[in-house]
Formats: sequence, structure tokens, C-alpha cells
Amino acid sequence: MTGLFGLPLVLFGFLLLLLATNLYTYQKLTHEMVVARITSQKTETGFQVGIEHSHATNEKLILSADQWQLDARFVKIKPWTIMFGNEPLVRLERFSGRHNDTNKAAKNIYEFTAGGGLLLNLSNQLVDMSGLIDTYFGSSVYMPLADGAEYLVTASVSGLVARPINAQAENAVSAWMAQ
Repeated sequence: MTGLFGLPLVLFGFLLLLLATNLYTYQKLTHEMVVARITSQKTETGFQVGIEHSHATNEKLILSADQWQLDARFVKIKPWTIMFGNEPLVRLERFSGRHNDTNKAAKNIYEFTAGGGLLLNLSNQLVDMSGLIDTYFGSSVYMPLADGAEYLVTASVSGLVARPINAQAENAVSAWMAQ
């Protein structure tokens, strides 16, 4: 008789374990890591843009543009390996200015020259030998420039994501989306 009561308890425990594993996997697949913080201040000739990222504490650039764009290269690993704490490899490559009107002046382009290339190459070779690489791809995000605007750029398994983090940036994005 006690065996009949134990079996439902074991099945219930197994279902709880499956649910916990599913929630853990979902959390890992939707996890985002911060890769940069972008700030902008209006100047007489355009914008002074601050970029905080893992390769440097804070870079200051001058952009004569309406928007900023950040480009990165990704090495995406197989989704099942994410459950074990692995994350995609990300290397920031370029930061540039964009114009609403494509006939305007040429873009300002800044290359990130930080290390990471060798590390990314070695990591690619080691991971590729184990068959864990899903794909290689590039990802870009762009947002409008505005005086005092601040953005947070994160990387997920599917690419870069930029979010406004203050009122000036939120207002700039709202106006930009209404165009």
C-alpha cells in the first residue's frame, strides 16, 4: 500500500525537476550580457559620444550624424551548451555615425583596436574542434543621437540589443519611431 503512495510522490518530484530545468534553460537562452554604454552630448558641430565597453574605460568620439551605430562579430554556440553556462563570443568591431538622409556627408567610422582578436580566434579553434559552434555572424544596432541621451547595449544569443536608459534617450527614440 505504501508503494502506491510513493509512486505519485516520485512522479510529482520528477515533474518539478523538469519544470525547474525548463525555467533554467529559458533564463539562460534569454540572458543578455552588457557590452557597452553609449552617452551623447550636443556640440556645435554634432555630438560628443562616450562609449564605455570592456576594451576601454571610456572613449570619447565626435560624430557629425543623426544616429550612432555599433557593429560586433559573434560566435554563436549550440543552444544546448548554454545550459552549462556558455555564452556567445562577442567582439565589438566598429562604431559609426549615420544620417537620416542618405545623401548627407559620409559616415564617421571608428574601429575598435582592442585585443580580443587573438582570444576570439583561439576560442573559435578550441570550440570548433569540439563541434560546439552553431554559426558565425555579424550584428549591428543603431539609435538616434540626442543631447544627454544614454543607451545600454547588450548581447544575447541572437545579437545586439540597444535600450534607452534615460528620458532624453526615450524621447529621442519615440520621436525617431514616429518619423
